[in-house]
Amino acid sequence: MLSFGLKPGRRRCSGNELLTLRAHARGMRIDGAASMLERLKTQQDRAFEVAARDEAILLRDDPCEASALARTRWELMRVMMLYSAFKHGELFPVMLRHGRPDQIAATEKLRTDCLAFGDDFKTYVARWSSVSVADHWLIYRPAALAMITRLRSHMARELRVAESVLATPARLVSLTG
Repeated sequence: MLSFGLKPGRRRCSGNELLTLRAHARGMRIDGAASMLERLKTQQDRAFEVAARDEAILLRDDPCEASALARTRWELMRVMMLYSAFKHGELFPVMLRHGRPDQIAATEKLRTDCLAFGDDFKTYVARWSSVSVADHWLIYRPAALAMITRLRSHMARELRVAESVLATPARLVSLTG
């Protein structure tokens, strides 16, 4: 096995890491950054599609649609869980490894805000899954519309920060991990 000149005890890099390092050395975008951004946009589009269906039901202003709202609320919860797993498991670690100090700070803030939004969203779903939406329509409808607006705003900010980190040349990263 090739050691690439590493001292004993240092971790060897994979082929993908070598491609990434070559891209860094040439001042190119992070290897796979376009793919990572596309995955982010695809995940967001799924959430936006479900939120749009939920919003359309809410805008009809018909409390009798409570069962349809329950379905879209839980569908959105499932989509958001997958989205969160992608962001926290793949996207944020890449952004933290490859960003400049100001971008790392923005990513850390985004991650903290994301966790808070996720907690608020889970609380929202739990609250409205345990009561009759139809009986509480005058409270539920504005709360649901506000949550959809907040979701869109949060995701737009996530995309802006991700684009700023992944679309700029990154510093050469250490091979020691």
